[in-house]
Parts: sequence; C-alpha cells; structure tokens
Amino acid sequence: MHRGVVQRCPWLPVVVAAALHGGCGGRSTQYLGSEGNSGGSQNPGTGGSSETTGAGASVGAGATTGTGGATGAGATTNTGGTTVTGGTTGGRGTATGGTMSGRAGAGGRVGSGGRTGRGASGGSTGAAGFLGTGGVAGGSGATGGVSATGGTGGDFDSPDFGGAAGAEEPGLVRLGGVAQKGAFERGASLLALELNDALGQTGRTFSAQVTDNLGRFIVEMNAPSGSYVELTANGFYYDEVTDEDSTSQLQLYALSHLGDRVIVNVNALTELEAPRVEYLVSHGSAFDDAKAQAQSAVLAAFGIMLPGLPPSEQLDETGSSEGDAALLAISTLLQGYLSVSEVSELLSVISQDLEQDGTLSDTEAGQELMNAASLVSPALVRQHMTDRYAALGFNVNLGAFETYIQHFRDAAAFPLVSRVRFPAQGSYGPNVMALAGSVAGEYSLAAVTPATEPVRFRMTWTGDPSMAGVWYYSDLVNVAVTTFDVSTGVQDFTVINPGSPSDVHLSFPARAGAARIDVYEGDAQVITMTTELSWGQ
Repeated sequence: MHRGVVQRCPWLPVVVAAALHGGCGGRSTQYLGSEGNSGGSQNPGTGGSSETTGAGASVGAGATTGTGGATGAGATTNTGGTTVTGGTTGGRGTATGGTMSGRAGAGGRVGSGGRTGRGASGGSTGAAGFLGTGGVAGGSGATGGVSATGGTGGDFDSPDFGGAAGAEEPGLVRLGGVAQKGAFERGASLLALELNDALGQTGRTFSAQVTDNLGRFIVEMNAPSGSYVELTANGFYYDEVTDEDSTSQLQLYALSHLGDRVIVNVNALTELEAPRVEYLVSHGSAFDDAKAQAQSAVLAAFGIMLPGLPPSEQLDETGSSEGDAALLAISTLLQGYLSVSEVSELLSVISQDLEQDGTLSDTEAGQELMNAASLVSPALVRQHMTDRYAALGFNVNLGAFETYIQHFRDAAAFPLVSRVRFPAQGSYGPNVMALAGSVAGEYSLAAVTPATEPVRFRMTWTGDPSMAGVWYYSDLVNVAVTTFDVSTGVQDFTVINPGSPSDVHLSFPARAGAARIDVYEGDAQVITMTTELSWGQ
C-alpha cells in the first residue's frame, strides 16, 4: 500500500482550450488522462497463498493399510472380525489418525469402523468431497467387533464435505465443516460446547483448529447423539470485498443438533440467527422449529424470501444453490468496506435487534448494509472468490448472489449515507467540499475516507465553453491526480491510501470559471456527493 505523502509542485493551472504541458516529479500534469483513466481504481492482488493438500498416498497414523491413491485392495479383515471393503480407486488424500485430507478420488461410502483412516467402499471415481473420501474418513475397523457405516460421497467440484461422517464408537461424534465469513484461515480455533435441551451448557467442551485456508475443520465430541452443540470459530479470514486477508480476528457462532447433522458449518447466517433461536427455545419452541423461524427472520432482514432451505449450518458460500448464494450475499453486505471490529459490531447489533421480534429496525445497521449494497461491486467479489479458490486448487461455481444484493439495494428502506468525512478546514484553507457557490483564493479539498474504500474526486469544468477558465492545484497529500482532459473538461483526484487523511491545495483566480466536484465511492464508483463552485468575473 502506498503511504500518504505530500507532493509539492509549483502552482499548476488547469486550462480549458489551451495547449500547455507541464510536469511535477517527472509526471505530466496537463492534458493526459482521458475518461479512460479510472482515477486510480485499484486492482488488488489475490490474497493468501496457494497450497496443495493430500498429495500422494501414505499410511495414516494408526491405519492398517491406508488406501490413499492406490487401487483399493479387496476385503481386509479388521481386528475383532469386522470386514471393510477397499475403495474402487483411492484418492489423493493422506490418512492421518483417521482423517483423510486432500481431494479424494473415490466417492461413495466411507469405510466402516474405528478411528484410523482406511478408505472407501464402492462409489464412483471423483465423487469425494473436501475431506478425502466421502467427506469425513471412516475407520479401518473397530476393536472387539464393533462396526459402523461410513458417510456418502460429496461433489468433487464443490468444496463441501459431501455426506455424513462414519459413526465410530458409541457416544463419539465427529463434526466436520467450514468456517466462513470469507473462509477462515489455517490455525483458527474451534470450540464445541455440549448443550442440553434448554440450550444450557453441560460443561463438556471439545476443541479443534481450522486445518487449511479453505476454512475446513473436524472436531470430535464424546457426547450423546441427541444433544445439542454450540460451535465457536475464532480467527483471521479472507475478505471477499478487498481480496485480502483480515487484519484481525473475528468470532462466529453456530447452534446445531447432534442427531443426523454431522456437517456443521459456521458462518454469518448461523451467527445472526443464534440469539433468535435461543429466545424462541426459551419460550417453548422446539429446537428445529426455532431454527427454521430464526433463519427466515434473518433472511427477511436482508430482503430474501427462500422458504424450505436446509439449516444455516449446512449452507456454504462457495456453493451454487439458492441458499448458498443468499449466504454469500449476506456475507458481502455485512463486510462492505468495514474493518473487522466494525463487522463484529454490525453482526452483534443485527442479531440483538432480531432476537425478540425477528425484525430489523436499527437504522444505522440498515444504512451500513445499504452502503455495501450500493458501493461494493458484486462482479469483483465473484472474481475475487473465483481466483482465490482456484489458487487453492478448487473450481467453485458460485450461485447468483448478485441478485440478492441488487434486490436489497432496490427494495430496502434504508438510505445510502456516505462514510467520507469532510472537515470544515483543511491544511490550505477552507474545505471546498464544505462549501457551495462562489469561491476566490486558496482552499483545501480535504477528506477522511473509510479504510479500504476507494474514493476519488472528479472536478468537471461547467463554465462557458467559449471562455478560458482555470483552477490550480499545488500540494497533494495522499492523492494521485490526472491531468486535465480537454475533451471532457475532467480532472480526477484519487485517494491513494483509504483510511488516511487526504488533501489537495486548490486555488481559484480572478478569471471567470465554474466547476462541479463529484465524489465517487466504492468499487462500484457511485456518486455520493456533489458540490457546484464558481469564481471570478
């Protein structure tokens, strides 16, 4: 990132219908920069680093054979007499203590039994999901003749788990999922709390970590299958709006039942609905009914009506379904150009607002969502997400999340309120952005802009086209400038480092002239403010 600097130049006139060329620091400051110059729009690089998991095949810790990438052998007899059928074709995963990592080739059902990774039986080649064969790996067999059936395979092209994990010994539940507000990064912590029927803590806790930059995790719980769980993910995450990793950690929650749900994703939707679920359960609602009602309330707050969706903890923002697309839209609207602490605060405000009556009435929260809907470019978000996952080895087919962002922008009853601040006084005099009408002498074009949000100021000549009008600029603080375009009468001043104060030293002479200054914000380049100036005689 560029740091805000002061560029000191001699007074440079912007002349209409003249043929002057000048420079400051070796850069032309006249008659360059047509409309084709976007005024310093940024092209951020793809955040994060690529990684390949599960290359090759190796014997997992504690595994009897570990099929990995070799053709599965026939039946192998486990200790205690349980037989497990080998896979049709093994994956590129590596079994480690019973967990297959990497993209497995064999789909179908995960091998049965205990806690060492073994391979898959049946299924079609290439049908596995995130965690090797069929999602969460099964076992090589259980000691003492206890056997279990593994889970079904997932979609090879979609980074999700695909199916249920194989059961193991009585009372042991293995949860797999992804933590997303953008994907959480490797090393993020997962804490699972066992809950009773009233969603109170039993005191039993289990922990794990996100294992890669795709946000994947597995957490093992020794808990009855009929109980409930609160999952907490805490860590750094990928920001899909800026295409960068977050600068601080975010915490998200999910509530789920431990019955047939062994895939429990943690995301913005699970976070927002949790207080509403707890409120409804405390007032007599059954858990699953409370979950459905709370999900509908959260979706409605964002103008989304999609009845009959799977539970929020089974949605994945990289998926292609309507529910997945709605989740990505909500995640993008919550992110906007906010810092992590601001995102956390916005999540808290909205979830508390929805808790008792299920409706969003907080005006400031609504304004933040409208800002994101108006200023963020969904096309760039799609490109960022596609490139990010491609760099990590996955091709994602995102749903039509843009539709939900567009609908919120068009239908929500919240105004767009710019977060750019214009002090009354700048370093070089009164701020022209706080004025309108006649000006004369020296002024500042000073602003404090939100971090990460692109902002530019476009000055357009609006005076008599038959007359030569002129404005001048001198010192530039945290601003890049184009040279005046004679054909359009336009000059752009773009903030280099959003979040840091910017200023331009402007001067207006006695010769008659007029201009309009438009403030363009966000990647969508929306005009959020305009001021009209005139000077001289």
